[in-house]
Amino acid sequence: MITITKYNFITDNKTNTVCYSSLLPGESSGLDKKFREELYGALKESVKTFKRYDLYNTRDIWSRDYMPVQLTENLFLNYTYSPDYLSDQKAYITNWLLHKVHTRKADKLNLNVVTIPLILDGGNVIKAIDKLGKPTIIMCSKVLNENNLSKEELTDWWNQFFDNQIRLILIEWEGKDENPIGHADGMVRYITEGKVLITNYCDLDDEERLSEPLKEYFDIERLHFGDIEGIKGTKMWSLLKSKSWGYINFLQVGKHIIVPKLDWEELDRIAVQQIQEAFGASYKVELIDCDMTQILENPEVNTNSGGGLNCLTWTLLSSE
Repeated sequence: MITITKYNFITDNKTNTVCYSSLLPGESSGLDKKFREELYGALKESVKTFKRYDLYNTRDIWSRDYMPVQLTENLFLNYTYSPDYLSDQKAYITNWLLHKVHTRKADKLNLNVVTIPLILDGGNVIKAIDKLGKPTIIMCSKVLNENNLSKEELTDWWNQFFDNQIRLILIEWEGKDENPIGHADGMVRYITEGKVLITNYCDLDDEERLSEPLKEYFDIERLHFGDIEGIKGTKMWSLLKSKSWGYINFLQVGKHIIVPKLDWEELDRIAVQQIQEAFGASYKVELIDCDMTQILENPEVNTNSGGGLNCLTWTLLSSE
């Protein structure tokens, strides 16, 4: 394996290309056709200044979860995509290699991959650089359940496989009842070296579980809504609280961040403001022009229909 350092490790702020499933405007279980078309159009419009491609031969719309994870410009991490929440819906499982997922530009994705023997979802991989300048991958500990591993077994294997070049941090999973999907991209996002943004678990009195494994290696910024005048105690907040996790599941391409929109202008405004403040003035942060409330419902496992903008997209650094 090549040497991986903070200089060649591809975090979201280094990406310049965004891809999404060609199925999005045409078919997706559980989602209204008009909504799909509106979301597809808004997504394409929001990334029109970047290289962007439809992915063909996919089996569902959640590209982040089945496409390989870019480690360096010329190395991708491949894994087994076989989530437990699709155990009864295998028709939705995409194997990007065997199904020959491709773009119109190329009928085959010629990627240099390193394969790990783990059942994993790409949405459960957050890439970061920690305070010590070390490449880091953050995952929800659901990966342990999916692979019948202890934390020690996975960590020991991981450090040996990556020759201690990539740190692994595991965030405690709430459990299947509260979080059946168990993806880190609904919990935490990387800002810059030694700094991350976590979702509004403080509104749920559950922040320590998320922040504890991170605080040794990162300074932590937090989304928070329930303590803000005009939001706390309101009926709208009680209705949208369970969907507010979606704000952390923004799409980031380089220094451009597109935030999911909910059905409350005031909450949207504050979410954008907090994300902008966390990332700083050099970033452009804006809402997608589409109300995503229905897709940000508590993810409906039985119809595979819940997720945010990061879930829908596959981003990478491409020289082509």
